[in-house]
Amino acid sequence: YICPFPRHKSLRLSLLSAGLRYVESIPKLDAIGSLFYTASGRLKGPGFGHWRSCGRQPVMGLIRDQMTMELKDFIRDIPDFPEPGILFRDITPLLREPKAFGYVIDKLASQYRDQSLDCIVTVESRGFLFGAPLAHVLGMPIVPARKPGKLPAPTYVTKYSLEYGANTMEIHVDGIANGERVLVLDDLLATGGTLAATARLVEMSGGVVAGIGVVIELTDLDGRGQLKGYDVYSMVKY
Repeated sequence: YICPFPRHKSLRLSLLSAGLRYVESIPKLDAIGSLFYTASGRLKGPGFGHWRSCGRQPVMGLIRDQMTMELKDFIRDIPDFPEPGILFRDITPLLREPKAFGYVIDKLASQYRDQSLDCIVTVESRGFLFGAPLAHVLGMPIVPARKPGKLPAPTYVTKYSLEYGANTMEIHVDGIANGERVLVLDDLLATGGTLAATARLVEMSGGVVAGIGVVIELTDLDGRGQLKGYDVYSMVKY
C-alpha cells in the first residue's frame, strides 16, 4: 500500500484497506515525503535509506479498540485438567501475546468505562491478571476476593460449589464501602459458583454488584443460571 504524507509534524495516516481509521501525530515523519506500507509490516521511503521494520503491532496497538480479534486463537484446550473429564480452557498463550492481552484489556475498559463504578473486585487467581491492568486503565481501586487464609485482616466468608469440587471465598470487611458500585471480574464463567459467591461477598459488604465481567464463558454449563439479576458480560463463548 502506498501512503503519501505531507511534510509536517501532525500527520494522519489512512489505513482504510486494513479497516482502521487513522493514527495521529506520528513522530519524526516530517522529513519523509512518502512511505510505503507493505504486507510484511515494513515502511520504506525517502529518508529511511533501507527497509526499516516499523511493524504493524505498534500502529495497531494505538487503535486496538477499533478492531476485532479472534481470541480463541490464543486459548488452548487441555483435556482432563485439573481432574478427569474436565476440559480446561488455558489462557497462558493469550498472556504470552501482548497484542491479544492488550486487546482484552482495551475491550474490558471500553465496556466498563462509563458504568459509574467505584471499585473492581478481582477473583483469585486468574481474575487478578485482568483486573489489575483494567483497574489501572480505569483509575479504580482493587479489592481482591481470595481463598481461605490468604487475607490478613477480618473477612466476610462464603462457601460455593465448583464444577469439580467445593471451596470458600473471602473478602476484607473494610474492602468495600456501603453503597459502592462494584465490578466483579474473573477470567472464566463456568458453573457460576465462584462468581455467585463473590457477588454475595460484595453484598455482604454493603456494596452493589453493578456488573460481572469475564473473558471466557462456558455456555453449556449454564453459569448465568446462578447469576440471574446481574449484568453479565463475556468476551468469548464456548
